[in-house]
Amino acid sequence: MWTTVRDISKSILYGVSESAKSCGEYKLLRITDIQNNLVEWNSVPYTDFDTKKANAYLLKDGDILFARTGATVGKSYIVQGLKEKSIYASYLIRVQTFDVILPQYVKFFFESGYYWEQIEQESVGVGQPNVNGTVLGNLQIPIPPIHEQIRITKELKNWLNIIDSIEKEKIDLNLYISQIKSKILDLAISGKLVPQDPTDEPAINLLKRINPNFEPCDNSHYENLPFEIPQNWCWLSHNDILDISGGAQPAKSEFSEVMKPGYVRLYQIRDYGERPIPIFIP
Repeated sequence: MWTTVRDISKSILYGVSESAKSCGEYKLLRITDIQNNLVEWNSVPYTDFDTKKANAYLLKDGDILFARTGATVGKSYIVQGLKEKSIYASYLIRVQTFDVILPQYVKFFFESGYYWEQIEQESVGVGQPNVNGTVLGNLQIPIPPIHEQIRITKELKNWLNIIDSIEKEKIDLNLYISQIKSKILDLAISGKLVPQDPTDEPAINLLKRINPNFEPCDNSHYENLPFEIPQNWCWLSHNDILDISGGAQPAKSEFSEVMKPGYVRLYQIRDYGERPIPIFIP
């Protein structure tokens, strides 16, 4: 059946506005302590809080925490592995479901595409988007029977474990590729990638053609050279072969979207030209 988060929850409650401390009676879980669906509890700070009021905010395994503001708005975390008394900070909202609703099923829903569509439609604020408890409670969620919730959750965990394994292998593979590329480049710049041809023109002659006044340094005078190079190669500085100059910073008023000779900025080089380049009109 279609229902709402409010109808399946026995509690939707904002956290406390307390300061973090190095020691105290309770752990204080904040948005910043939640990274990639994990919490490193050893690094979570402490706080003190009114004991009479604390019971309402004490976390339990299975509680779902929801980030209600900032860049992480909509992100959620299901509490697990609690070892100390813990409460949560005010930028988080805690959802406690009824016993016949599996928290892990709701958590998986909070990661679905349909959930994020609702969050994007309902979040407000330009500089700092936020979703309050009322909006969270009104989110629509499809609920299957309890035994199907269990089967869905089990199946999802199996698939997600496979995906995590593939992601790890992908990271390892990218590392190996990067190391191989670096090794090949090292071989190339040390003269070991291709056979040396003794009939090749020495590099010193090439450099003199570029600049007749070029005076080579005796390579033996270079200190801490990283590797040996072939006899007909030559060590030199960038200034010997490159024209190096700094960029300019035009005024914002001189930018235009008209397609004319462009002004390239650093982030556009970093992003490999995927973003449109604002045009500088001299």
